[in-house]
Amino acid sequence: MPKEKSKDFALKYKVGAAVAGVAGIAGSVIYSLAYKKYYDKEVMHYNSAKAVYLYGALIAVSLLVALLTAVVLRKHLSRTPSELAQGGATQFFRFLSGFLFAGLFVYSLVRGQWTSASVYDKISLWLMPFVGAGMVLGATSLRKKWIGCLSSLLPVIWTGVLIFGYYFSREDMPINSPEKNLTNVVIAALLLFLLSESRDCLDDLNPVLCVFATISAAFVGGAVSISRIIMHFVCGLGHPTLMINVLFLSLALCAAARIPDVASALREEPVAVLDKLLNGEGGEDEETETAEDAEKVEDDPTRDGNGE
Repeated sequence: MPKEKSKDFALKYKVGAAVAGVAGIAGSVIYSLAYKKYYDKEVMHYNSAKAVYLYGALIAVSLLVALLTAVVLRKHLSRTPSELAQGGATQFFRFLSGFLFAGLFVYSLVRGQWTSASVYDKISLWLMPFVGAGMVLGATSLRKKWIGCLSSLLPVIWTGVLIFGYYFSREDMPINSPEKNLTNVVIAALLLFLLSESRDCLDDLNPVLCVFATISAAFVGGAVSISRIIMHFVCGLGHPTLMINVLFLSLALCAAARIPDVASALREEPVAVLDKLLNGEGGEDEETETAEDAEKVEDDPTRDGNGE
């Protein structure tokens, strides 16, 4: 029975992730077609509102399914003092993301892109090498040390700076532009994933946040970033820049690699039961005490045959 229950939890997680993935990928494909056919670069808006509503609805469905999956499984994700185990794919993409942040920072300096950047762009640019170091440290044995815990907050700060920069800056497009709103949705999904990873480093993992952020960052942030990278070469899309989209994709790949890690942490027992077992309450201790008391009673010469 326990095995069947565990399989049931894992099945719900896989189905939820699959449905969210299909909706997110479908939304990103329709977004690509809508941008190519209906987007007017002069007014920075779409000529067809229906196209915007269609891909927006699919992306919203992907986020909603991810949230529902997280709520259903909220009591069945390990919250032990140890971290969620990292697979080889997670470590690989963390290293890849870290080197991309560092490499693109050097590339930006060499090309002189920071000289004409806005205040928010300059802040995000100079944070990039530290974010890269934080991503790399998160894949090493230093993850649980104080330096790893502090560095895990740097990617969160970087994405937060980008949200403020894209929302308040009107240099590249108006504040009510669908492109800007979609960018902030992607950044928010990635920010929640990075926040969940930081909480994992601090031994304060939240099951709902972990499941929701991991799935949404992978299938919304990743799918939209792939579409935008392709459209950069096909349609000349320039918001966000190619460099930013590549960095978004690297973070989304980290989230995608994390999905199997989260699946392996699903448990049959609720969190409260796990905590009791880890703290030595109940279970074997109570059984041991009961056995010892029985032995003492049997060896007591003052007791008669009737147990008195």
